[in-house]
Amino acid sequence: MARQVKARVRAADTQAQKRLHLIHGTLRNRIIMLTYPPGMLLKETEMAAEFGVSRTPIRQALQKLQFEGLVETINAVGTIVTNYQSEEMNGLVALRVRIDEIVGDLALRDYSSADIADMESLVQRTKALEFDHDLDEYLKIINAHHEILRRIIDTDALRDIYDNLHFRTARQWWVAVPKLWQPWMSLTISELCEMIRSMKSKDAKGVMAVRRNYVRHFAALIEGLV
Repeated sequence: MARQVKARVRAADTQAQKRLHLIHGTLRNRIIMLTYPPGMLLKETEMAAEFGVSRTPIRQALQKLQFEGLVETINAVGTIVTNYQSEEMNGLVALRVRIDEIVGDLALRDYSSADIADMESLVQRTKALEFDHDLDEYLKIINAHHEILRRIIDTDALRDIYDNLHFRTARQWWVAVPKLWQPWMSLTISELCEMIRSMKSKDAKGVMAVRRNYVRHFAALIEGLV
């Protein structure tokens, strides 16, 4: 009986974690894509009704978003989507470049054949978008790309910093993507292909060097819009 109870508790915990992951990911994507624009008030009761849950997992998801710098809680107001300034973003992008370097230096393993296969599938998916402005699909590709790169990080603290910088800088870039679709897709495909070459050469540090170079390319594209 005790084993059955423990098994049910573990199953319930797993389901709760999956539900939280889904809610957090959905809300984060909406903020990145500016579906939830800066300054928007996020109402817990409405989101709980949408996801069919109590307010507890909604609060947990909002806490994760606050840690990521995407929302803030203001007394007597509630939780709102944070604003972002170009000057702040420039500093965060510079920091992101340095963190990419650290990730490469501290890599605990090379990328596997499975990692390479996953990256190659992203190349094909991105090529299909060159003449199809599917923003939802492109965000899925970018998130999948990020997940592949973080697989060599085995330190929780470094992984948290890496994730935080990726998602905090994504909103400013997302403003530019629809305006620069063709060059943006071309750069994405080039980056993925160069990374695959480094992966096949067992050069994890080289993979992150490619990442740094293309972060700078994308940042330069955005500056051209200002």
